[in-house]
Amino acid sequence: MGISKYYREGNIVGCIDADNEPVIFKICQVSGEWVRGVNYFTNNDFIATVPALIPVELTEDILLLCGFQFEQRNKGKYYAKFCHFSNGQYDGIDAYTDTASVKITKHDRFVDFFSTLHSFQNTYRSMTGKELEFYL
Repeated sequence: MGISKYYREGNIVGCIDADNEPVIFKICQVSGEWVRGVNYFTNNDFIATVPALIPVELTEDILLLCGFQFEQRNKGKYYAKFCHFSNGQYDGIDAYTDTASVKITKHDRFVDFFSTLHSFQNTYRSMTGKELEFYL
């Protein structure tokens, strides 16, 4: 269910820093049990161990930051539909959110359920050959 613990360059993850504050950063390098990245809020370098990483929950707000646009709320259904656009073009990837996870389809064919951003990023890259953009 999209809970991969495999992190790679480009993944967006969280961690608690030395001041006990939460940090969101983009991984730039993975080396054994260590990752190096760039803090999204301060643009500073950040180093952490893999066991210390905290996955970022995949939510409707996060989908909007990843290039999805809210399309419609289906009456009588429990989910909301988001469509993904890349360079202004619809690429056939849709997300349906519910209370626990995000269901992804490509050209109306089921792909998987996800609950974390990095696992979705990894599958998106496998599906398209492109990195999922993330804008704060």
